[in-house]
Amino acid sequence: APGQEAAKQPGSFPFRNYQITLDRETLSLGPLYLEGLFDHLIAHYVFCPRSLDEAALLARSALQGLKNPHPERARALVNIFSDIVVDSLRLERSDEDREKVLYGWRRLAEQPDLAELDRVVLGLLKNYWEADLPASHRPEVALLERIFSAGFRERNLWPRQCRQMARILEGFLPGVLGRG
Repeated sequence: APGQEAAKQPGSFPFRNYQITLDRETLSLGPLYLEGLFDHLIAHYVFCPRSLDEAALLARSALQGLKNPHPERARALVNIFSDIVVDSLRLERSDEDREKVLYGWRRLAEQPDLAELDRVVLGLLKNYWEADLPASHRPEVALLERIFSAGFRERNLWPRQCRQMARILEGFLPGVLGRG
């Protein structure tokens, strides 16, 4: 396919078409989790990154923040950044959305293969959202809090925020987060 060929060219990013696959375990999590998952995916489409152009801009910013630049690492960090942005937006909407958002993040916290990357991000979200999520006492949490202290609604701040977040989280890759 033409999109796949473009993704193989040097300097390009492997943005694949969205393909949603749910296994039986995920389906068994029930309607609250599934609603939250689809709300999350829709928020990516509507708000962040919203377009392939915006995703490419964020990927370039993430690459600039990496000491060891690699497109797959940049893609993973853009996924994490945009997850934080869209779920922050959803938390503002209503108590029902708050419960769905936190349900998904609490489910992540229960994963047996949780990495330090995931723990640092969960620690950030605990503080940033004032949520009942696991704490992390790593100094990187405070650095991430400073990045997001300006909020998440200003699109013009996203490239800088994404670049700075990539710089902080690079040493913790890989994790459960960022896999797509």
